Amino acid sequence: MYRISTIMHSQNMQKDMMRLEGKIFTTNNAISSGIAFSRPSEDPENFLSSLRFRDSLDSVKKYMNNAQTAKEHLNYIDSSLNHMTQIFQRLRELVIQGANGTLDANDRENIKKEVLQLTSEIANTANEKYNGKYLFSGFEILRPPFVITSIDEELQSVSYVGDTGEMTADIGNSNKIAFTIPGNKIFYSENQTIIPTKNLSNFIVQNDSKIRINNIDINLYKGDSLDVIIERINKANAGVRANFDINTQEFYIETLYPHQPFLEDIDGTVLQDMGIIDNIGKPPSNISYTARKYGGSVFDQLINFSKALDSNDIESLSTRTLAFLDQSMQNILRYQSEVGARAQRADLAIGQYENLGVLFQDQLSNALETDVTKAITDLKSFELMHQATLQIGSKIYDLTLLNFLK
Repeated sequence: MYRISTIMHSQNMQKDMMRLEGKIFTTNNAISSGIAFSRPSEDPENFLSSLRFRDSLDSVKKYMNNAQTAKEHLNYIDSSLNHMTQIFQRLRELVIQGANGTLDANDRENIKKEVLQLTSEIANTANEKYNGKYLFSGFEILRPPFVITSIDEELQSVSYVGDTGEMTADIGNSNKIAFTIPGNKIFYSENQTIIPTKNLSNFIVQNDSKIRINNIDINLYKGDSLDVIIERINKANAGVRANFDINTQEFYIETLYPHQPFLEDIDGTVLQDMGIIDNIGKPPSNISYTARKYGGSVFDQLINFSKALDSNDIESLSTRTLAFLDQSMQNILRYQSEVGARAQRADLAIGQYENLGVLFQDQLSNALETDVTKAITDLKSFELMHQATLQIGSKIYDLTLLNFLK
C-alpha cells in the first residue's frame, strides 16, 4: 500500500515538473521573441482579440487608401476646373474685344483663331486622364469622354460619348464618396430643351413600358395619357421637367439644371413613338433628328462665337455670348465648390482613419506582444516551483530506495 502511494506521488510529481518545464520554455520564448504566445491554445482570449484588431486594422487601411485615392482625383479635377476658369476669363476678354464695331476682318480673324485655340484647350482638358483613367467620362473611364472633330485644323464639333455615372470610393461602412463628375454636367452651361415635332395631345401608351432618363427608370402603363406621362416624369426626380404648352400644343422636356440629358427606351418604344429619340445610337446622341433642341454645350457655344466673329454679329457677341460665358464660369465654379467639399470630406476621413489606425495597432500590440515585466516575474516563479519540486522529488526517490533495501 505504501509503495503504491509513493509511486502515485512520483508520477504526479513528474507531471508537475513537465508542466512547469513547459511553462518555463513558453515564457522564455515569449521573452526572447516578444510575442506573447506561439499557439492560439496558449492564450485563446488574446488570440481572438488579435484577430478582431487585425480585421479592424485592415478595414482602416483599406478605407484610408480609398479616401486618399479619391482626394487625389478630386484635387486633380479641381486643378483642371481652375485652369478652365482662367481660359473662360480670357474668352470673356475676347468677346468684349470682338463686340467692338471698329474691328476690321483681319482683327476678327485673329480673335477667332485664339477663340478656337482656347476651345481646343478646353476640349483637351475635358479629355484629361489621371492615373490612366479619364476624369470626365462617367463610368467609361477607359475612353475619352469627348470626340473632337476638326476640318482643315479648324474645330467643327465636340461631342460627349461618356455616360452619366460617377465613380465612387468606399470610405466607410455604407459611406461612399464620388470622385468624378461626368462631362455631360460640367461642360453644359445652359438648360437643354427638347421639343418633338409630333402632335402628342392625344398620345396614349400602347403597352406597359419603361423609359430611362438620366439613369432613372420610369414605368409607364398601357393606356397612360400624355398628362400621366408628364406626371410620372416630373415625380421621378430625374433632373428634367416635362410639360405641354397649351398655346403651341407642343410637348417638351427641359433640364432643371445645365446638363445634357440621357433619354432611352428600356422596355417598349414610348420615347421613339413620341418622336423624342431615334432607335439608332445610344444616349446622348440618340435624340431624334426631327426634334428641335435648344441649349448646347460649352463647345457648341464657343464654335457659335467664332461664327459670330466671321459674320461680325455684334449683337450676338455683346449679349448672348457674354451671358453664356458668365453662366459657364458660374457652372464651373459651382462644380469646383462641390469638388472642394468632397476633397475636404475625404481629407477628414483620412485623418480619422489615421487616428483609428494608431489605436487599433496599439490594441493589436497589447494583445500580441509580451508583457516583459510580468513574463520575467512568472519565469522566476516557475523556476522556483520547478526547483522546489526537484528537491521534494529527490527526497521521495531516496526514501523509496531505502524502503526497498529494508
